[in-house]
Formats: sequence, structure tokens, C-alpha cells
Amino acid sequence: MFSLDDEQMDRLMGAAAMLPVSQRDSFVRSVAGRVAGLPCVGMAEIESAITFVLNSYGVCPGTSAITRNKYDHYARGVFK
Repeated sequence: MFSLDDEQMDRLMGAAAMLPVSQRDSFVRSVAGRVAGLPCVGMAEIESAITFVLNSYGVCPGTSAITRNKYDHYARGVFK
């Protein structure tokens, strides 16, 4: 058994949202299956698993869809 921190869970749920509702549970289970046996589950492992599983569903998200920070739009607005 393992757990995800808030940022990892946000990434996973954001990626799941790219799929039809009927496939999301299976997607999350597949990602969990890919990282469950790893000794340390960090952001790189989660992103790699998400990309692999999305590709198996025929979705190619690119890096920006997975690695974006949910607060990015605030930073751009403040510093421009």
C-alpha cells in the first residue's frame, strides 16, 4: 500500500480528467499498479506512470498537461 501527497493526487486527477468518466477508475488503478511496488514514489515516478498509462489509452498529453503547477496562472499574472 502507498499514498500520494496532494500535488501527486492533483496530477493524477488532472490526467484522469482527460479520459471519459467510464475509464477514469481503471486509469487510476493502472497508475497505482505501476508505482505500487516501487520503494519510493516521487513526482517523477507518478508522472512517468501517468504518461505510460495515458499512452495505453491512446492519449498523448505532452509534458505541460501533467507537469503544470495548479498555481502557474497566478505567477504569470503577478510577474508580467
